[in-house]
Amino acid sequence: GATGATGAAGSTGATGGTGSNGATGATGSIGATGSNGATGAAGPTGATGTVGPAGATGATGAAGVQGNTGATGAAGATGATGSVGATGSVGPAGATGSTGSNGATGATGSIGATGSNGATGATGSIGATGSNGATGAAGPTGSTGAAGPTGAAGVQGNTGAAGPAGATGANGHGSTTTSGTFVVAAVGSTQVVNVADSTAFPVNEYVLISDGTHAMTGQVTVVNSGTQITVKTLSVVAGASGNTMATGAKVSFSGVSTIGASGSLTTSSGTGSCGSFSTCTVTVTCNGTQVVTGGGLRVATGAVGQLHMTQSYPSSSAANGPVNQWVVTAENIANGTVTIQALAICTQ
Repeated sequence: GATGATGAAGSTGATGGTGSNGATGATGSIGATGSNGATGAAGPTGATGTVGPAGATGATGAAGVQGNTGATGAAGATGATGSVGATGSVGPAGATGSTGSNGATGATGSIGATGSNGATGATGSIGATGSNGATGAAGPTGSTGAAGPTGAAGVQGNTGAAGPAGATGANGHGSTTTSGTFVVAAVGSTQVVNVADSTAFPVNEYVLISDGTHAMTGQVTVVNSGTQITVKTLSVVAGASGNTMATGAKVSFSGVSTIGASGSLTTSSGTGSCGSFSTCTVTVTCNGTQVVTGGGLRVATGAVGQLHMTQSYPSSSAANGPVNQWVVTAENIANGTVTIQALAICTQ
């Protein structure tokens, strides 16, 4: 017969407990294909779970479980087997179910194990040379070094210029100068002579007195004081008796006379030039067989004050011969030439 109308869907029954499996029934005959039942209502959305603590990003969670299929309506009573009806048309597609909510965030994954050290990097290139640092502060002064060896002697320097003339030295014993004028007495007469020093002229000493113009020989008869003597004239060598002997005349030692039986005395003389700042010697020899009894020195030309007599003594012209010479030595202490005259008092 004709297919009856589809009955209204019954209300959903409570889900029964699971029954024990019954014995396998006999295979029934294939029933007629029932019409498609109405699409069941969508089940309610499950409650959202609590959010777990944030962990490291876990693996993608599994897809959420599909909601339960609604309960199957109760089977209708088996109709009488109808004739095979025409194939019904395909029903409309059911509506697409709503997208399910995201599953809960998975737990944070544990920290991974420490990786092994990487390979040592290649050596870097040498950096550019740095600029010079600032100059450091001066260090403390070092201790004094040991004394070096004595240097070699330097070459001798040039001879220095001649120094100025020294002051006139004091007269040595054996010569002095007059400290005042006196008139030359005649031979055999005496005169008082003031001198700078009478020490070298004791009584009976023979002397030669000369101022460069006048000269006489004599014998000391009295030593009046340390600065005065009385002299008897023995001969007038230059000038004449009655002439005035000048202040500063040289008074020199002339030795002791041993006059021969004849009682005659003669004089011999010799001259020499004495240059600036030099020493000169003049020797005078008695005539023939005469011997010397005394002698002395006088300034013939030049300044009397710049000449110092240094020696006056008797000598011999021959080895082991008679003493027949008188030698005088003098020093010129200033500029200018002085001519000196050596005098010898001779006797037979």
